[in-house]
Amino acid sequence: MASSTEGYDRSLANCVIIDNIPKNIPQEKYTKLHKLIHDKILNSKEMAVKVKRFDLCKNEDNTTTGFAFAEFETAAEAERCVSKMDGQKLDKTHVFRVCTFTAWDQIKNTPETYEENAGAQEQEEQENLEEWLLDKDCREQFLTRYGDEMEIWWNDPLVLDKKVKEKSWNKLTELFVRWSPRGLYLATHHTQGIQLWGGPGWKMCGRFAHKDVQLVDFSPRESFLVTWFNNLTIWEVDSGKKIRTFTGGPTPEHGWPVFKWSNDERYMARIMQDNIHVCDTANQMRLIQPDMKKNTTLYIPHVRNFEWSPTDNILAYWVPEDGDKPAKVALVKLVLGKGGSTEFQSLTQKNLFRVKDIHMTWHPSGDFLCVKVDRYSKTSKAKEKVTNFELFRMRVKGQVAVDVLELTTEVIAFAWEPKGIRFAVISASPGTATANDISFYTMGGTKEGTVKKLGTLEKKQANHIFWSPKGSHVVLAGLRSMNGILEFYNVNDMVSMGNGEHFMCTDVEWDPSGRFVASSVSYYRHHMETGFMIWTFQGKQLQAMSRDKFYQFAWRPRPPSLLTEAQMKNIHKTLKERSQIYDQQQKKHQQLQQEQMQKEKQQKKSDFIKFLKQMREQMKDQTKERRACRKNCDWHSDDESVYIVKEDWVEEVIEVREEEMA
Repeated sequence: MASSTEGYDRSLANCVIIDNIPKNIPQEKYTKLHKLIHDKILNSKEMAVKVKRFDLCKNEDNTTTGFAFAEFETAAEAERCVSKMDGQKLDKTHVFRVCTFTAWDQIKNTPETYEENAGAQEQEEQENLEEWLLDKDCREQFLTRYGDEMEIWWNDPLVLDKKVKEKSWNKLTELFVRWSPRGLYLATHHTQGIQLWGGPGWKMCGRFAHKDVQLVDFSPRESFLVTWFNNLTIWEVDSGKKIRTFTGGPTPEHGWPVFKWSNDERYMARIMQDNIHVCDTANQMRLIQPDMKKNTTLYIPHVRNFEWSPTDNILAYWVPEDGDKPAKVALVKLVLGKGGSTEFQSLTQKNLFRVKDIHMTWHPSGDFLCVKVDRYSKTSKAKEKVTNFELFRMRVKGQVAVDVLELTTEVIAFAWEPKGIRFAVISASPGTATANDISFYTMGGTKEGTVKKLGTLEKKQANHIFWSPKGSHVVLAGLRSMNGILEFYNVNDMVSMGNGEHFMCTDVEWDPSGRFVASSVSYYRHHMETGFMIWTFQGKQLQAMSRDKFYQFAWRPRPPSLLTEAQMKNIHKTLKERSQIYDQQQKKHQQLQQEQMQKEKQQKKSDFIKFLKQMREQMKDQTKERRACRKNCDWHSDDESVYIVKEDWVEEVIEVREEEMA
């Protein structure tokens, strides 16, 4: 080899190895390649490092070997070179792989074959974190937190008189508690960091040290954890390893979480200085750089907000108006290129005028995107506000179609049906300030169809919409200022199934099965009458519990079903047969309950008779003593004939009913 590594100090960390450089480049093109890498890449403004030495290695025939060495002033500059250059594309077929000498020594010393460490201690067998899903009665769990107490309960509607408590703690968390998105972990807050709990024994299964941590967030598939205080730290959940730390935190404009994740956790993104920074989790959370001339991934001046599709690696963002330039909503798809690098493909964009604000809401299945556009009326001189719904159809072959729905009244709430193609809108009711109108619409189909109104409920005491996770049913809730009015509505038949009230209700949450709904009053918003209630989807109240300083109620989430769509359809077909089995089980359970109650009553009765017999015998033994104490008395207290019994009859009319007989 004509060029060697002599002169490099391997004890220093300020040197890097650059691999995947074009091989077998002849001598006449060597200088051009050397100048390209040295001048245009290593000494570029974006790299912001000082190169002391660069050696593009050659073979004995003076052709390139495919790798090079670079030396910098400091180890920090070497690390910056690795973070900026590793994964960067030179051309369509060459993507740089860069590492420090220290990392190379570790790679070089790794044996080719795995050698088991004989002295290593056997790891303790981990508990099954999904064991709660194997409950034979298919019950749901929920969490309650009040005062210093935190409890996990089974929701068993058949034994409501005997509440089934799974676990309880005292002073386990210092600030907050939350479930992970799929329910495997329970995260608790502590001054020194975050702890995770799970499994049948509720053992601690993770600890993440972040002093004075204030906020925490999970990635969609629970692989990563994000904590914040003074900085953003990314952790790997399984190993507890700290992956990377970022500067910044939540802002009044963008709030929490700072990082938004793609559905497969391949990418996470955030807004920084008019840019959407997209990081690749498969490449040590490094910033994706498709354009070598820019320091960021998506350079979008004045970008206001963005949202990931819940099922695809599609990113929707919007930009406000800027002078004569209209506002814009755009959709970008992230795909992997041939070299493994990420490429950005523009799907569609739509220009909008007279825009005041925009809110984007994805359908849970990723089939639709609703862009709620608040804009000023074109004809009104007083700048009256109107609302447009730009409804994007994502499954149309070869394109993204857009339907438009315009409302002239103030829109208060919007919600997609999770399992279906319908959506609900709450708008201000004309002529009254204390009631609203609720309208239901259908998209007509996933790939094609027209937006059509199904019906409107006028002047309802509701300002929030809560769809069942399974669709079809919805809770129309008047929270906070509307004093907790609840209406349980069947959208399929467009009929109200029941009404309820939970005074000063602040939160409503469906359980994952869609069979039960919980309403609660949190101490964070109201200091009086705090607690929770559980209702059926028809509006029947099953349970109510009041607690001082009640902070939180949360159903335990479930992971996505492992059943295929065909298996789910088969279950729906045989639902009537299965329901008969469940009815029999319920009757049997109720019969057992009645028998148990009868046994308890008989036992109480026999215990009372036994107690009465003991008291009479005790009284008989004390008769002589009592009579001796009353020497001059001519009657005895145990003589029933000396008592006068009076009976009073009280009549009360309970109901009067008049019926006309034929």
